[in-house]
Amino acid sequence: MRTGHTTEPPKWRNNPLVLYHGTLFTRYLEIVRDGVQVDRGRAGTDFGRGFYATADRDQAMRWATRLAADGSDRPVVAFATVSRDRLASLECLYFVRGDEGADDSWSFVFHCRRGATTHARRGGRSAMYDVVAGPVSRNYRLRSAYENMDQICFHTGAAEQVLNSVSWSCYDPGS
Repeated sequence: MRTGHTTEPPKWRNNPLVLYHGTLFTRYLEIVRDGVQVDRGRAGTDFGRGFYATADRDQAMRWATRLAADGSDRPVVAFATVSRDRLASLECLYFVRGDEGADDSWSFVFHCRRGATTHARRGGRSAMYDVVAGPVSRNYRLRSAYENMDQICFHTGAAEQVLNSVSWSCYDPGS
């Protein structure tokens, strides 16, 4: 439980959301040149192939540092400010809990981690949700998630359009 906060947060104004994407500098340049391409993501990940982002810059930097561990490129955090109203136009699936008993969340992660190419949807625009968001698994086989970490994965052309309608910038700690 968080303690020490006795003041009210800022008034809610439906402000845009800043999305962070931990990556390598050369990949960031590709995003700027070609736009986000959701089909470039790896298969067999928590929510399936797509473009992963987070609401936490530090988390994105840790991921970028991990990607750059071989020394072939430098880590950067790409970021963009996206309208919440634009995001609300997408078909989304949200998982809130990542504890061991969150059967729905872990069932979905197992489905995607085992190489599924769809989200097994019935109806909707496609067999994929545009966006899936939730906890980051530490070890999906043990149903363990990282505390205070989130992931937001964009899967479809509609999601790609939203991400490519904004300007991407980059935080480069090495520059």
